[in-house]
Amino acid sequence: MSRTRAVIGSALLALSLGSGCHFDEGIVVENMVGTVVVPSTLLERLQSVGGVPTNVPEPKAIGPVYLGLYGGTVDADVTTSYPYVATGPVFDPTRTVGDAYPYGGTTIGQLRNTCLAALQCRVASNRFTNYDELLDWVNQYEQVVDLNGDPVESGEELRQICMGQYDLTTDAELGWIPPDRNGDEVVDDKDLDFVVREDGNYEAEFTLWQQEYFTSPDGETGFTIWAFMDTASVASGEFGSCNENQSFGQNGEAYTNPQYNTAVMYRDVLNRPASYIDAGDIVTGVQDQPGGNGEIGYVYHDPDDIPELWLNFEVTQ
Repeated sequence: MSRTRAVIGSALLALSLGSGCHFDEGIVVENMVGTVVVPSTLLERLQSVGGVPTNVPEPKAIGPVYLGLYGGTVDADVTTSYPYVATGPVFDPTRTVGDAYPYGGTTIGQLRNTCLAALQCRVASNRFTNYDELLDWVNQYEQVVDLNGDPVESGEELRQICMGQYDLTTDAELGWIPPDRNGDEVVDDKDLDFVVREDGNYEAEFTLWQQEYFTSPDGETGFTIWAFMDTASVASGEFGSCNENQSFGQNGEAYTNPQYNTAVMYRDVLNRPASYIDAGDIVTGVQDQPGGNGEIGYVYHDPDDIPELWLNFEVTQ
């Protein structure tokens, strides 16, 4: 009798454990993907082409692109002078725009490893194909010098200095130059975050890793994805979303020269984008491109949607 009870008890335990593994909590968590497109006309800067001043696209000016998932969006001139996200009430008298309370988000490009003072707030990851390009870009705004105050003469010298500063051994750890993403055995423009499409515009892929999906009360629609591009200042080359007064490192200490901070992104960029958007930045406007939905941002209808989000509104004030 006791053996029979033991067998039945074991079977019931196994059944209860097995059925528990199949309980549906109604939570949808997925890796959500899509693309961001920036019209080439919004990246144009005046450059000398054959001695003639000409407006040409400058993708190196693309700073971090911040993508957030929000409850909704509003037209220009409702909260800000540009299309923006829906926000909560303003409790802080020092602020003019409330918290947007994002459901999640990500970035395309990051501020990485400021090993010398001139690089502070001027370098985003995966915008350059080699260190010489990076050095030339920063030098046009401020001469890059080493810790002794001597000019850095080459991209390789910059690479060695920065790896030495952070005790790194690979380019991947430093995080500025992309790997050979397309497998053609050369690192070129096709390996950057933003690549030129056949129509001449610039496109980048994004992934929202393990994002929980939320819907409206009727279940018909989900949240809205909206983004902005922090454009390098024409005058200084700096990014407005970069906090030059803070450093990353253990206990907040800078890893590098104590005469300056390594600088990091502001922590509340997705909560309060308007605090960091300046003239020249590009935001998500009405999606009126071919195939667009005519709305500001992209409204999800399913977590498996693959949006093509256009940054198509240049902020002018």
